[in-house]
Amino acid sequence: MGISQEEAIRQDVYHFARLDMDLFRVHVWDTEISDSVGNLLENEHLRLFDFAVKEMKKRGMKFIITPIAFWGNGWPEPDEETPGFSHRYGKAACLTDPDAIMAQQRYLKQFLNHVNPYTGLAYKEDPDVIAFEISNEPHHHQPKEEVREYINKMVQAMRYTGTQKPIFYNMSHSIHLVDAYLEADI
Repeated sequence: MGISQEEAIRQDVYHFARLDMDLFRVHVWDTEISDSVGNLLENEHLRLFDFAVKEMKKRGMKFIITPIAFWGNGWPEPDEETPGFSHRYGKAACLTDPDAIMAQQRYLKQFLNHVNPYTGLAYKEDPDVIAFEISNEPHHHQPKEEVREYINKMVQAMRYTGTQKPIFYNMSHSIHLVDAYLEADI
């Protein structure tokens, strides 16, 4: 459309500030900033995410970051081809396939260690990132023990970076597994 993405971000953030927003829960489109085995891609999507964080920090906003969204980039339009692990495996397999789980662990480590070039801070140490939520709305169908093990693997990958920030897990789906969630290392 010929619109500067940076200017659009600045305008959005301006309106967030006018609404007196001081906390932003943001999902990261992992499918656009990772490859199929979970390596973080330094690309335009990550750069614009970093830029948006910088702009919101200038307005005093804090963040809860959800590094894994699992879904494609097209809604309501059809998804585009993207290189990420969630595109390769799909949401269901990301929760069970050993290779997909390893890809997510790799990605989480690299994402938390990523230094935002605009702030000079890794997300794991940015004081305005008050917490991480592992993923958005996981739909677990496996036994309780496997769900707890999956969550603990994700937490272990994040803690490996040295972060001491709270780590949340979305419990809004598969609520019949609430005990697995509550017994996990979150």
